[in-house]
Parts: sequence; structure tokens; C-alpha cells
Amino acid sequence: MSKPFSEFDAPKSRTEFPRSHTGRGALVLWLLAISAGLAVMNVSILPAIERTGPDDVGACWGTFCMGSIGGQAGILAIAAVLGPASTLRRHLLVLPLSLGFALAWFVGFLISQSMYGRDYPEINNVAGVMLVVPLLFCVCELPLWFFRTFLRWRIELPADVQTRPPQLTIAGILLATAAVALSLGAVRMGHSLSRSPTEADWWFAVAIAAAWCGGISLLVLPMVTMLVFRTESLVIGLLISAAWIGLLAFVFLMVLSALSGFFPSRELHLFVFVLLGFIATLLGPLALCRQFGYRLHWGRAAS
Repeated sequence: MSKPFSEFDAPKSRTEFPRSHTGRGALVLWLLAISAGLAVMNVSILPAIERTGPDDVGACWGTFCMGSIGGQAGILAIAAVLGPASTLRRHLLVLPLSLGFALAWFVGFLISQSMYGRDYPEINNVAGVMLVVPLLFCVCELPLWFFRTFLRWRIELPADVQTRPPQLTIAGILLATAAVALSLGAVRMGHSLSRSPTEADWWFAVAIAAAWCGGISLLVLPMVTMLVFRTESLVIGLLISAAWIGLLAFVFLMVLSALSGFFPSRELHLFVFVLLGFIATLLGPLALCRQFGYRLHWGRAAS
């Protein structure tokens, strides 16, 4: 019986791509193509669901793309915290992608507003809400930083594993503090733009959103990362990951229905599309990186 978490010197799968600079270049091209496709999906969300019923194709596609936004945040958080290279280089790659995805959604909003202007909120209100996104992304990263700092998790090619694991530095702490301070400043600026009734209501809503993002990140991202990059069989890792996310979604739906006393049976398929969008966007790029040879390492030395 094989171990569920095998060592990295296991026989190479026939489906793995060569671990070379050429292979890395191909991986970058694949990821750029996926990023472009995700940006197009973000643009299409609001125009697709506008003036549609729950059974329309546009509503199904729009909710699938809405779930994809959560998957995008998860992928970017994993890359920013656990990916190879230095912390600064990882964030210099992730932050432009995050901005591009957010701007793509905003373009979709502008398209919908131009078509149904009177039914849409003002641009300054939407811009104010979008200024909360940096803080929410910091919260998404937070659980992963625990695994990176204390358990020494990192996703690397086996040939690139360093004997000295990642260390917590004073410079890193200062940069993290500055990032959080800037994010909080952006949230305060968002309140002034969004014309929220009171500042207390605004911060309460931000706290609820942050708790939601942090909870999803804690429950999903470490487990999925371990299953995709550490199990001997990629297929088994993907299936267990999808099942785990589906179980969490089912529990959330049951709890929400019990608290509200209402079960959305008429719109249940839309909830499924949101879930499928999240799973596909989160697991797809991770599986691609695994196929190109990347593995999860932990501890003080290479596994």
C-alpha cells in the first residue's frame, strides 16, 4: 500500500513535462494564457447576468465566473506566499495580476452601466468598495504565512530546493506592516468615496468580508495545496480537493438555510455553478504547475 504523501524521489510520471528552462517558459506561457482567459471572464460577469432569469445561460455563466473570482484570489495568494523566488519578486508578479483582474471586472461594470445606467450604482461607490480588495487579499494571505513561516512550506522544483528554508526577517516584517497600513488607508479612503451611512457600518461590513475571506483561505488553501502538490497521484489529489471544497460548501449552505429558515431550491443550480467556477479556477493552475514538476516542500531540509 503506497503512502498518501510520497517522497520526492518517487519515479517520475510519464505525463510530467521536462523540468528545464524551456519547461518553465512553457509554464509561464500557459499561465499567461489562463490569466487572459480569466480576465475576459471577469469582464463578462455583469453583462452576462444583467436582465436574465435564474435558468438563462447568461445567469449560469455569470455565476460560474463569479465563483472564478474566489479561485483567482486563492491562486494569487498561494503564489504570493508559497511560490518560488523571494517575497518581493513574488509580490511584484502577483500584484499586477491582481490589479488586472480587478480592472477587468471594473470594465464589465462600466459596460453594464453604460447599458443600464439608472439601475447601477455610481462609479465612486463601486470604486470605494474596490479599495477594500487589498485588505481582503492580505487577509487571504495571512493563514498561508503561518505555514510558510513556522512550518517552512514552499512550492519549488525539487532541483531548486534550498537546504536553508525560508526565514522570517525584520525587513519582511516591516514590509508586511507597511502593506497592511496601506491597505487600511485604502479602506478608509473607500469609505469617503462610497458614501456609506456611518463609518461604523462601513468598518463592520469590511470586518465581515475579511472574516469570510480569512475563513475560506484557512479552510481551503492549505489543504488544497498539500493535496495537489504532495500526494503521489495528481488525479487523486484533485478529486479529494474538489470533494473537500464541495463538503465545505454543502455545510455552509445547510448552516445558512438553518439560520435563515429558507432553502434556495429554485436557485440551487446557480450555487453549484459558483462552486464549479471556484474549483476549476483554483485547481486548474495548481494542477498545471504540478505537471511541470513543482512540489510542496516543508521542514528545514529538502524532503
